[in-house]
Amino acid sequence: MSGDSAWRELTAITAKLGDDEVRVLVRIAQRLQGGMQSYGQLYLNIDRREFRRTEARQEIEDALVYLACAWLKDQGEPR
Repeated sequence: MSGDSAWRELTAITAKLGDDEVRVLVRIAQRLQGGMQSYGQLYLNIDRREFRRTEARQEIEDALVYLACAWLKDQGEPR
């Protein structure tokens, strides 16, 4: 998919979404922007990272840790 057709498709899809769905997409776009500032522009065809095997698994594991910590903090677990 070319850049122009991807933009057209994204515009068409987002035009049909509600405010909260768009807010979710904005948050994802902000994360992509942060990654771009840290690591440079994403080029999937030459990127050597193992997104499915390593990167995604590590990110999910981190998210589970953060969620468990937040849940315990909210529950007021004694030390």
